[in-house]
Amino acid sequence: MSLLRLRPLVPRLTYGRHMATLNGITVQHSEAEKKFTIDITDHDTAFLRYREIDRTSIDLYTTVVPTSLEGKGIAKLLANAAFDFAREKDFKIKPSCWYIDGYLKRHPQTNLKII
Repeated sequence: MSLLRLRPLVPRLTYGRHMATLNGITVQHSEAEKKFTIDITDHDTAFLRYREIDRTSIDLYTTVVPTSLEGKGIAKLLANAAFDFAREKDFKIKPSCWYIDGYLKRHPQTNLKII
């Protein structure tokens, strides 16, 4: 997929159970590894990691997108998949990752419990 095609497609996001897609780009979630990932051919894996604070809260502590994919909406896909997961599980989130914290300030979320 051409990277130049990614930016215009960002508004066409669709979300599902723990996954978000962007015209063929899918966010995978591994609860065992506590991370959301996006794999795009010829690029390093983009990921968002979290850890359990307690049985009702998670800390979204790091989001990493390869330099070659920056500015293409990849971090947004990861963030929204994590938010959907937190909503579904009724988890509170702690946005200790600078990207997640800033994203939430710019794009307030409904039905998301933030600590």
